[in-house]
Amino acid sequence: MKLSDQRITKEGVIVIKAQEHRSQEQNREEALQRLQDLIKSAICASLSRYPNPVNPANRLVVLKESVWIVKLSEVRLRRCEEKLRMSEWYRKDLAYIHDVGFRSYVLQAMPEILAILKQHGIQDGLIVDLGCGSGLSAEELVRTGYQVLGVDISADMIEIARCRVPLAKFQVGSLFKVEIPDCNAVISISECFNYLFDPDHQTLTQVFQRIYDALAPGGVFIFDIAEPGQLTSATPVKSFTEGEDWIVLVEKQEDLDRHILTRRIITFRQVGNDYRRDDEVHRQQLYVAAEIATMLQQVGYQVEIQRCYGQFALPNAHAALIARKSMSNP
Repeated sequence: MKLSDQRITKEGVIVIKAQEHRSQEQNREEALQRLQDLIKSAICASLSRYPNPVNPANRLVVLKESVWIVKLSEVRLRRCEEKLRMSEWYRKDLAYIHDVGFRSYVLQAMPEILAILKQHGIQDGLIVDLGCGSGLSAEELVRTGYQVLGVDISADMIEIARCRVPLAKFQVGSLFKVEIPDCNAVISISECFNYLFDPDHQTLTQVFQRIYDALAPGGVFIFDIAEPGQLTSATPVKSFTEGEDWIVLVEKQEDLDRHILTRRIITFRQVGNDYRRDDEVHRQQLYVAAEIATMLQQVGYQVEIQRCYGQFALPNAHAALIARKSMSNP
């Protein structure tokens, strides 16, 4: 591609437009496909500069360079796809709305989670917060004296978290793929493990094993999940919530056979005298708490299932799991 190509800005940014579909999700898929086609065409253009090979040695050189170009392009494409995924969920407006309008779950859960940590003798050290969101839980942990590493797939959520809790460390990434450092505890609040944000994510058992390996002896893994039964029927349920400068509309539908919950989310956020609209679609795999407990036990955890965090009762069809690594295990 040349810099004169209208798809490249002066800063070298490739701009791909897709506006044929009514759904933003479909438009993003179309844009990603166009990016893939663009990279493939660039590979062909790069190869066309080679002279026609006249002997086997030249053919081998061309073949090796061709393979290298294809592999390099595939790596770059995967990085592009990863960055697109990181910017696809909880984008700027929904991240803001979630932070200001839907913080009560975390704020009610955190005092009880801090109590659980104390009960297990975890008074200090590093806590890894998977699906940390806008840093509300990290703020409480730092205030209590813990070190914190927060991880979230939303770059916009992480931006808010870094401003809120400058003493904590934050990383944009998938909780299914992030490298988990040695730590005293891992927490994950508000059904983070249910989300199907990563099409190629590791199995839960693999993630549970990595967390187990990172935990110090006696360390705890505290998280909650959404179970089947979020809705009473397969009929979609619509609701809306509004704040001072925003409105969010949500349509929820549960696939009763596949145990998948789909949330179609439309946000309107005030910008000057106008309201800006954005759309997201979130899907969750619903898990049975007893089955998750069995997975944890097979890894080596001692597991307790609760329907509350201390005095904070969880919503219907939710469960909290407290998984402890034995003191005797290395």
